[in-house]
Amino acid sequence: GMNQQLVLHILTVLSAVTEQMQPVWFEEYYGVLVNIVRKCMSVDNGQVQKIVAFMLRQLYSQSIKNERLGDSQVVTDLKALVEAAISKNLLDGTNVYGTLLMLHAIGEYTGEQFYSYIAPLMKLVQRYTKEHNSHSATVAATQSANNSQSSGTGSAPPALHSAGSTSTLSALGSDNGSSGSRAASSGSEILRIVSSGSEQIPLSVDSLVKGETPLDILLMLLLLLRDHISRLGDQRRSFLTHIIQLIERSSDAALLHVVLAMVREWVMDPQEVFPTIKEKAMLMSSMMCFVHGSASASDNAGRVSARTSASNGVADADAADTFALLERKYLGLVLEVYNDPRFTRSEMTMRLEQAFLSGMQSEDSEMRSRFLNTFDANMPNALSVRLNYLLETQNWESVSSTFWLQQCLPLIFASVHQQAALHAFAAAGGGGGRLAEAMDVDSCVGSGSASTVGAVTPTVGDIVRPLSRLVLLDTQFAYGVWVSLFPLLWQGLGSKEQHDLTSGMIRLLAKPYHQAQTGARPNVIQALLDGFCGCQPAPRLPPQLLRYLGQTYCAWYPALSLLETKLLERREIEAAIFDRATGVELGAFDALTELYTSLAAKHYFYGAWKRHCQYRESHVALAYEQLDDWAGAQAAYERAQTKARGGVLPFSESEYCLWETRWVEATRRLQSWDMLLDLGLHESLPEIELDAGWRVWDWNERGAQVRQLLKAAPTEFASGARARFYEAFLALSRGAGGSGSGSKSADFQRLCKEGIRACLQQWNDLPAVGTPAHTTLLHMFQLMVELGDASNIYASLATTKADNLEAKSGDLKSVLQTWRERLPNNSDPINIWSDLVAWRQHVFKAINDVYVPYISQQQQQKADDGDGESSTPAPATKGSQKNKASRKAGESNGDGDAAPKEDSKANGGNSANNSVMTSYAYRGYHEMAWIINRFAHVARLHGLVDVCISSLTRIYTLPNIEIQEAFLKLREQAKCYYHRPDELQSGLDVISNTNLMYFSLTQKAEFFTLKGQFLAKLSKLEEANHAFATGIQFDLGSHKAWAAWGRFNDERFRNNMPDTTGAVNAISCYMQAAGLAKRPCVRRYLARTLWLLSQDDAAGNVCAAFDSYKSEMPTWYWIAFVPQLLAGLDAPYARQAQQLLLRIAKQYPQALYYALRTAREEALVARLRQPDQSAGAGVGAGSPAQQQQQQQPSLGADELMPKLKTAHPLLALSMETMIDHIVHRLKPCPEEDIYRLVHALLADSLQQLHAAVMSQPQGSLSLVDTIVANTCRVALSLPAGAIKTRFEQDFGSVRDMDLCEYVTKMYQWQQMLRRAIRGRRPRALMLSMFGPLLVEFEQQKFEDVEVPGQYLRLTDSADDFVRIERFIPTLEVVLRSTSVARMLTIRGSDGSISYFAVQHFTTRHNHQEERWVQLYRNLDAAAEHDRDAWEQRRLAFHLPTIVSLAPHIRLVQEQPDSFTLQDVYDSSCARSGTAEIGPALHFVSRMRSMAPSPENVPDAATALFEHICQQMVPSSLLADDVRSHSASPMDYWLYREHFSFQFAVSIALTYIIASAHRTPAKLSITRTLGNICLSELVPTQATPGLLHSKEPVPFRLTPAIQSFVTELGLEGILPFAVHRIAQRLTDPHHLLRDFLDLYVRDELMHMPPVRALSASNPSALAEMCHRNVKLI
Repeated sequence: GMNQQLVLHILTVLSAVTEQMQPVWFEEYYGVLVNIVRKCMSVDNGQVQKIVAFMLRQLYSQSIKNERLGDSQVVTDLKALVEAAISKNLLDGTNVYGTLLMLHAIGEYTGEQFYSYIAPLMKLVQRYTKEHNSHSATVAATQSANNSQSSGTGSAPPALHSAGSTSTLSALGSDNGSSGSRAASSGSEILRIVSSGSEQIPLSVDSLVKGETPLDILLMLLLLLRDHISRLGDQRRSFLTHIIQLIERSSDAALLHVVLAMVREWVMDPQEVFPTIKEKAMLMSSMMCFVHGSASASDNAGRVSARTSASNGVADADAADTFALLERKYLGLVLEVYNDPRFTRSEMTMRLEQAFLSGMQSEDSEMRSRFLNTFDANMPNALSVRLNYLLETQNWESVSSTFWLQQCLPLIFASVHQQAALHAFAAAGGGGGRLAEAMDVDSCVGSGSASTVGAVTPTVGDIVRPLSRLVLLDTQFAYGVWVSLFPLLWQGLGSKEQHDLTSGMIRLLAKPYHQAQTGARPNVIQALLDGFCGCQPAPRLPPQLLRYLGQTYCAWYPALSLLETKLLERREIEAAIFDRATGVELGAFDALTELYTSLAAKHYFYGAWKRHCQYRESHVALAYEQLDDWAGAQAAYERAQTKARGGVLPFSESEYCLWETRWVEATRRLQSWDMLLDLGLHESLPEIELDAGWRVWDWNERGAQVRQLLKAAPTEFASGARARFYEAFLALSRGAGGSGSGSKSADFQRLCKEGIRACLQQWNDLPAVGTPAHTTLLHMFQLMVELGDASNIYASLATTKADNLEAKSGDLKSVLQTWRERLPNNSDPINIWSDLVAWRQHVFKAINDVYVPYISQQQQQKADDGDGESSTPAPATKGSQKNKASRKAGESNGDGDAAPKEDSKANGGNSANNSVMTSYAYRGYHEMAWIINRFAHVARLHGLVDVCISSLTRIYTLPNIEIQEAFLKLREQAKCYYHRPDELQSGLDVISNTNLMYFSLTQKAEFFTLKGQFLAKLSKLEEANHAFATGIQFDLGSHKAWAAWGRFNDERFRNNMPDTTGAVNAISCYMQAAGLAKRPCVRRYLARTLWLLSQDDAAGNVCAAFDSYKSEMPTWYWIAFVPQLLAGLDAPYARQAQQLLLRIAKQYPQALYYALRTAREEALVARLRQPDQSAGAGVGAGSPAQQQQQQQPSLGADELMPKLKTAHPLLALSMETMIDHIVHRLKPCPEEDIYRLVHALLADSLQQLHAAVMSQPQGSLSLVDTIVANTCRVALSLPAGAIKTRFEQDFGSVRDMDLCEYVTKMYQWQQMLRRAIRGRRPRALMLSMFGPLLVEFEQQKFEDVEVPGQYLRLTDSADDFVRIERFIPTLEVVLRSTSVARMLTIRGSDGSISYFAVQHFTTRHNHQEERWVQLYRNLDAAAEHDRDAWEQRRLAFHLPTIVSLAPHIRLVQEQPDSFTLQDVYDSSCARSGTAEIGPALHFVSRMRSMAPSPENVPDAATALFEHICQQMVPSSLLADDVRSHSASPMDYWLYREHFSFQFAVSIALTYIIASAHRTPAKLSITRTLGNICLSELVPTQATPGLLHSKEPVPFRLTPAIQSFVTELGLEGILPFAVHRIAQRLTDPHHLLRDFLDLYVRDELMHMPPVRALSASNPSALAEMCHRNVKLI
């Protein structure tokens, strides 16, 4: 050791001395130095080897410089010695470090000899490269595992110190123990140089190599061969290949920085011939893996792990920083290449295009900006050229997985004239042109920049520059900017430019590389299609391309919007839609209907086909199908196909395909699986055969056949979740049939995971909002979940034995109970139920196959306890064989076998223990019976009576069922017969022949109730009455039995009026049912009760029956009839009404207070008017009885109010104070009141003008006396001042005006008042100016007051009602087309905000609107349980919440975002600068010139209507307004769909009660959802006492609404929705009739002529009421 250290010191001194010596000294001591080198070459010490290499370099250098030394023998010997040592070491692989040092030292002096070293050097490169890459992979895997562990446990592993894992790599194969510490400094030195900001790394051994590790040796090899790259010849490709391997696989940052420096030197050195330009491009493109986020970068686990670890804080962030620096340096090199003119249009730039695009997406904002600037500098400035280049020429495949439109937007913005001044948008459509002009540099004014020097005017650049940076930061923001910007760009292009861009866009959209973004949200395809939707005219894209893009990239609604536009605008050739045989490309119709089918938008599908089908048979079949009449649809499709095959119909391929596919769907809904099985077998349709076989076959026996069908199925089906489910079930069954471990096999688990993955993929492909298409997927998810449960069941069955049967059966109970609770909705398609039933029956059969064989063993063990008795069934029926024979064969067998199979308890009382043991073994059969009953119940609800009966028949085949299931089976069967008039007797026989001894009292009561209903329908009234009474005797607590008996007696009373016997019985039954039910259906019973009370006779028998009810009174449900009870205070049942109101006052005072206060004030007004009316009515109208009757309401209300205040004094004080301030402090100002009156006069005059012109077009247009009188009355009511003076000047000679002049002046007054109100009154006033107490209400109130109107919602309780927390201190003044409203804003105790408009109205309607709104609200609440989830949302009645505060003031709850059709029209007129009455006056003037006589009026009116729709009021008015407020095509499409359903609701509601004059202002629509709320919903009287409208069209369906709903909605949604509403309201339970009698009678009683008639002739009122109810 001491000698080695001494030698090292001596050599160090010698090397220092020789470095300073002159050539003469070398010539003298050359031999001595050679001897020293010869002796030290074999020393195994790195520092010695470095000194030896240094001395060799000096010796070789001196031999070249000194000619005398060059020819000497000592030099020759030295060269021979060195060459021999190098060759030996390279061949043996020894002393590689020293050898490489010598080669680096003398390489430039070796000459031709170096070629002999290339081969062994390349072997060393290959060896060390392989070792380095393999170790990098090992380290990456270890680090990744540690990261995963730390992310799961929260603990971080020790950091890997190496500045890029250099120390770890250096530990592999180190030559001595001390090399590790030196190696660490080698990599650290490289990274120190890199991090110091040095532009270049010194590529020399002295600067970079600090140790003897494999990494150092690899660096020495790379640096050595780099210096001699031109000498490598054919080995150059191998050398570069090894470098590429290091680039792609190494995770050592220091090594990669050195490689990058080498490549940079080769690329940027213009004198460097080797590597060739192709090889340089190959190296540069391979370094694309340095870019984080690229596809090649994700393949290197080491780098990904290092960056992930650093970002998660698991490891030192320096590792990530070095890789980030490496990326920046590489991208900087790419940028230098593109900025170097030498590489323009060379292979280098072509190969680096991917890297350049990645640079544009760099996370480094500075680097990203440099790339974008370079791109921008090499593009022309013209907007059209840029768009074509970006969207057509540029290939984005390398970045296809990213939202590359983010990079397009800054390049588009870069074409903006930065100094152009911003222009204000004069109109909604005026800004697009200006922006488009600013986007084109060539079209900008050159003086724009000069004009803005020193000015403060904002420029385009002030907006564009920050926007260009923002779009690069957030994908969602960039998506929104693109969707908003592209229509403006499109508008600025010429027609030829649009055509060229469309062609390029078609090619872009058809590129397959977009599939990399199928799972991204948002993606490029969505943005492009969304942008197209806003273009006018829309680009003409191939329909099938749109369909494919919509389905693949979750761009459903943009694709639907574009296809609907193509179809509705008739751009496609109609003949091509249906002619596939000619080879014509499928048109928009086929693509659109395919999208509707995929999205399960069935109503639009039906509408499209109804509108475009060629044959009436198709229309009829589709109508049947849409109304869920699947039997009628199936028959219609069969008739159409029969006619087509017989040559009667010249069918088209498209329509015949419709007949076939829809027939299959109808057959599926009818559960005719045997028929479908034959179809699939004979037509080679594996999907249909599998679907049918799933319900029919025993899959354990047909496993091989199923596998063959799965192989033969189409690829789309075979790769889907359904096929995976089938395969998994086969694997489960196969495993259970073997050793029992198959349920947990790897194959089964793999198939389950694949199935779930396929379900998730399909879910991701569907829209983000819920659609009916999601229902099928949810069902598939349920099957996959239950498949996992089934694996546990099969595992339990595999270990089941006779001795543990009870325990194993108990284990299954929890799973099976969960299955009972996990069912589809009743409204879900019947196929989903059928599929679930088939699946569970397969599992239940497996349970039976295991459990049932143990029954015989148990019975054998219990044979001594009564084997013979237990096998004797109890008698099933009470009827004789003759009665059985009178029924159908299937029914007689079923009924005869029903009772012995009901439960094992029926087998004898002596075998109770045996029955309990046997019940465990029959677990599978019990579950089968349960699920079959549920399926049959749902089938009956869907109207599939035959399916229900056939399903119930299957229960007969089960050897054992529970009592409850037997009862349900018989009940469902009876209800099926009940809905078939021809089979009523069969249903009665089913009930009568059933042995009821095993059923509970409740079940017996229900059976007898059913029997009574059957007998009543068969007109056996006395027997029916006895059956109802028997049912009540079995169960006095059955509200259904009481209700059914009450309805029976109600019908008897209706048929035997005026005999009140039926009414007495009915009211007793209804009250019992109402007291027992405590459910929303109670309101129906109470409505009938009130009507029956109104039909009382002179003896008061009905009221006495009501008084006899002493049980619990359902006070809560009486709240729904508070107006009727208040009106009943002057009826014969006044005492009963007062008692009910008193109950409500005590329990729910706030439910009564508002209505009671209003009724009290109205009675007071009527009492004050009564003396005048009595004095003027004459002798015949003033009898004492009538006068007493008129005084009763006021006395009743006066008695109730003090009692309410006594019971709740503080609450009454708080409410009265609040109401008083609202009534007296929030009155409208004079201008607002005049505005309302002027509008009323204008509306009346316009109506009169239209009527006059339509009746006598050439007649006089003089004012009628009513308008003149009303105008004079308004003039007299005006307060003194300038307004009154001006009004008298304009209308002082009103009698001399004609209608046109009057309308014009009144319209001018309306506009003047509107401007005055807008000018004086800001939208928001301070509430403290009008009602100080309201502002301080939270401090002034004595007790909590609830937000008004909550009791009108008909909820089940008041527990969730919101109390008033405070009034918002701002009072908003809303100027509407008809009036001015003051909006009160209330904050609730739950933080909710409620908006109420304070309305002042006249009493001419006598609260009609409130009464009919109450009717519809009751109907909506009563029918709610019958609607499915979709219809409940779409067909719900949205009615105004009206709370009367006084006879002339009420609060109406409103939505702040609502608008009316009148608002849409007024806004359009304001934008165009036309008068709202312009079309009306134009119609009058043209009509008088076009129709010389009344006979010409219809034709002239039609022509004028079309002219006005085309020229003055465009049909797209509503559609344009909604589109301008929609955020996306999806929002617009969903809004339109919901609006279509809601508009159908408005049609039905107005038609039912004959509500006429539905002006645009009466239709309020919410902006967010499209809910429609109707105002002034009151009936029209054709004659006094007859609710009927004489309007030709009894609802509103104007061209604007038709255009917005579209033809597809008119055909597919409106008829269906109206029919569905009518079907719900006229169901067999008489829903509409239950309420209609009461409300029609109230309506008639509020008419003075009818009231007077009823006082003298009560039967006339009953007849009038019956006629109106029948008419409705």
